[in-house]
Amino acid sequence: MKKRDYYNYKNSKFASLREPMRKVMTAYGEAERHFALIKEITWAEFGMKSLTNYIHALEHIQPDAVDTFKSIMAEIGLIVDYPTISELIEDFPDLDKVFEVCVGIIDETDEALRNFIFFIDGQHREFSALARKMENLQMQNSAERSFLLEAWAMWDNKPSYTSFDNWVSHHAPYMKEEEESDN
Repeated sequence: MKKRDYYNYKNSKFASLREPMRKVMTAYGEAERHFALIKEITWAEFGMKSLTNYIHALEHIQPDAVDTFKSIMAEIGLIVDYPTISELIEDFPDLDKVFEVCVGIIDETDEALRNFIFFIDGQHREFSALARKMENLQMQNSAERSFLLEAWAMWDNKPSYTSFDNWVSHHAPYMKEEEESDN
């Protein structure tokens, strides 16, 4: 027998992992693509350079998370699928909508990871080490919500666009890396 003959989703031992895996991959794919679109909007419609750079950083976190997820799945000999992702069809009349959608993206990814973890813990305890590693991905994803909520609350104070973008440039994670990549 060859490795691929046993370690695949046709094997009843692994078959039930396929759908939760696909949901995680969809969530990450949509997060990357949707943050990419939102980044374009924050720049073109609102002229927010620092906020745009922060959302751009969120876009680029997703492929790294996918690589980590793929490595976790590889520990049990399984590959990942790349399901079709949905297009973000949303109007962004203001920054409140930007923050609402960005937090929603984080929450959707969190839900996919949480469901995968619960599934393993409930039905595949033999893979519990994978669930613990998935929790690390979940914590990293969830941490992004913190700054988004903080920024959204700051925006609620009705600062000028310039003042708000300056605040973002001094408080958002990843800004140093983004500024260096701009040069």
